Amino acid sequence: MQTANNYANDDAIEIDLQELFFFLLHRLWILLLFALIGGAIAFAYTKFLVTPMYQSDTSIYILSKQNNNGNVTYSDLQLGTQLTKDYSKLITSRRVMEGVINELDLEGTMSALQKSISVTNLTDTRIIQISVKNPDPATAQILADEVRDQASVVIKEVMDIEAVNIVDRANLPVNPVSPSLKKNVLIGAAVGFMLIAMIFVIQFLLDDSIKSTEDVEKYLGLSTLAVIPVFADGDTKKSGKHSSKKKRSDIPSKYESDFQEADDLEEEELEPVKPLNQTQKEE
Repeated sequence: MQTANNYANDDAIEIDLQELFFFLLHRLWILLLFALIGGAIAFAYTKFLVTPMYQSDTSIYILSKQNNNGNVTYSDLQLGTQLTKDYSKLITSRRVMEGVINELDLEGTMSALQKSISVTNLTDTRIIQISVKNPDPATAQILADEVRDQASVVIKEVMDIEAVNIVDRANLPVNPVSPSLKKNVLIGAAVGFMLIAMIFVIQFLLDDSIKSTEDVEKYLGLSTLAVIPVFADGDTKKSGKHSSKKKRSDIPSKYESDFQEADDLEEEELEPVKPLNQTQKEE
């Protein structure tokens, strides 16, 4: 068990959050650039490729049958509230949809019409709100009114209620309800930012190169004795008299003759001494 735990500890990945933060901070401009690109793509997609949808709303009030005195009791109100889910199902029933299609001579299918209709029950009321979405605002208004009229007839016949009264007629929408340009742009910018940030984090985690003396002590468990500086051209700093010499091209022209004489003198001093011949020895 102890050996297994040691292996598990060796395989564990230690993440320095501070180092990761500065790693991402140095690439902040790239993160912001990709966020801008993601927002621009989302803007173009929403503006030019997505069809805007308009929503028209109408609402009805469902009144149960009254008692013999012509009054509505509390039990009738409670029962009517509990049956609002049944009313909602009847509004999107096949009978209502077929009536709307036949009345308006629509070319679409019944399932497509059902998907464009949403029915909601206002809290603690017997008011049913019918909403219809369509790319054309006038068509959305006409569909909402026709669905309400067809549903009123079906509800009265099926549920045997007193009446279905109109609370609000369908309105003519001015602004589209979807898509939300601002929301999509923010989502696109967030996706672009998170995508490039994830790539940078993976790059940071996979980078196992040694960059500093602290990394040597941390990952290899060794102490550094000396550090050799490396210049931008990749050459280490040289020591000795050769390091102090300047290149001939760096010497001003007015001093070039002096350096030439010094070089000639150095060459003469370095000439090997010739052995004396026999005549020179006798002298």
